[in-house]
Amino acid sequence: MNDMIFYKTDIGLTHYPHLAIDLGYSRNRPTCGIMYKGIAQPIELQFGNTISAVGQWINQNGPCVLIIEAVLSTFHNESGNPDIRGDFEQGRNQS
Repeated sequence: MNDMIFYKTDIGLTHYPHLAIDLGYSRNRPTCGIMYKGIAQPIELQFGNTISAVGQWINQNGPCVLIIEAVLSTFHNESGNPDIRGDFEQGRNQS
C-alpha cells in the first residue's frame, strides 16, 4: 500500500515554460534543486549558485512560470549560502 499523497496543480499558463526550484539550506552541501522540461534529473547546487543559475536560465529562455519551494526565513553569509543566525540555531551547524 502506498501511503504517499500526491497533489496536482493546474497552473493554466501553459504557453510559458515551467522552472521549478527547491531551495535547500545547507552551508556545506548542494541541497538546492532546479528542474525544467528537457532534463532527466534535477540540477543540484548550493543556494548562492542556485540563485545565479535561475537568473541565467530566465535570461536565456525568457518569461516562465517559476515554481518555488523554500523555507520562509534564514540568514545568508558572504558567499550567499545559509548560515546560522545565532546560538538558538546551533543544531544547524551539522548540515
